[in-house]
Amino acid sequence: MEKNDECEIVQDLLIGNLDEILSKSSKKLVDKHLLECNECRERLENLQKNIKESEQTKIKKEIDYLKKYRRKSKIKSLITSILIVFIIFFGMYLYKFLKLNNLVCKYANTLKCENFYKEQISYDEIHNTLFIEKIWYKDGKYKQEIYQKQDDKHEQLLLEVIYAEIGSRQEVKIYEKDKNVVKVNNPFTKQKKHILSVPNPIGSGYESYLFRLGAPFHAKIRKDTYLVGREYYVINLNKSELWIDKETGLPIKDEGYSANIEHYEGTDIVKKVHNRVTNYRYQFNVVKDEDVEIPDLTDYTVIEDNSLEGLMNNE
Repeated sequence: MEKNDECEIVQDLLIGNLDEILSKSSKKLVDKHLLECNECRERLENLQKNIKESEQTKIKKEIDYLKKYRRKSKIKSLITSILIVFIIFFGMYLYKFLKLNNLVCKYANTLKCENFYKEQISYDEIHNTLFIEKIWYKDGKYKQEIYQKQDDKHEQLLLEVIYAEIGSRQEVKIYEKDKNVVKVNNPFTKQKKHILSVPNPIGSGYESYLFRLGAPFHAKIRKDTYLVGREYYVINLNKSELWIDKETGLPIKDEGYSANIEHYEGTDIVKKVHNRVTNYRYQFNVVKDEDVEIPDLTDYTVIEDNSLEGLMNNE
């Protein structure tokens, strides 16, 4: 067999030799020829080099793919974690928003009532004094009684009784102890929500829907029945704690932070910060016409007070 013909045969068998799939006789022929032929040996080396480079390229591609897959998996896991956290926080936000908004709507609807009685009791820790306010309201007219009780040793003292009508320019203040009546010409328009004058579940901006959207971020809310005997919500907002009636949206108790700071005598050192505690009680559709009608003032000394009107004119 001529050398060129043998080289062609051997070169065709080189791949099979590298893959170790040749028969014994074919392998013997290839090994013998490679010992004698530099050209075929060089061809074999080139094949081995190309195969090695091909394998390295394949391994590199596989490694790059694994790295890319791992990176995508990490990003996917991160996005999934963020979505889970977002869903949890959004669920908590939505729960608080729906609860607060529901209470605010009930509060606003309750304010529309044209017949109610309200009792408000506030306690001043510093002076150990109770302030009691009672209001009878019916169809735009109201009577307000203000009491004070100095500790348990003193009787409850009626400070004044006020009669007025929504939109009216006049308030009638009766001081029973001195038998005096002061008719105050008040040019400032009154509103029923000021007569009811109780905090709402989320603060003074409750009428704004945007304010309602923001309230859940800085309000804490939980349900309770402690000391009341029925379900109510406890709302912690702006350093105050409100107990809100579940049915009416009105406060039952307001334990708010106040600026009543007690210092050690002769120093600026704070001894105690006193909280303001106010309790509320309501009755609806119990007020009669005679409850809000101005009584006979024949035996009273009547004084006209135009100071507020004069102040308005000066402005």
